[in-house]
Amino acid sequence: MNSFWLVWNYNGGAPTVQHGSYESAHAEAERLARFNKGQKFVVMQSVTACVVDDMKIIDLRPDSQYEDGIPF
Repeated sequence: MNSFWLVWNYNGGAPTVQHGSYESAHAEAERLARFNKGQKFVVMQSVTACVVDDMKIIDLRPDSQYEDGIPF
């Protein structure tokens, strides 16, 4: 996963475009600011991503490896 940039508006609305470069995001922030006079647009860079990618599956069916269907 590569770093990306977002343009965020202080007045609300979630960013919807991931820009692949600072220059692209900066140009979009300027365009939006010109179109929305008086509103502030901020260029933000992603720096960290977190993900949980594990799962434990416990089979509770009576015919499973547990004789009574209870895994404890």
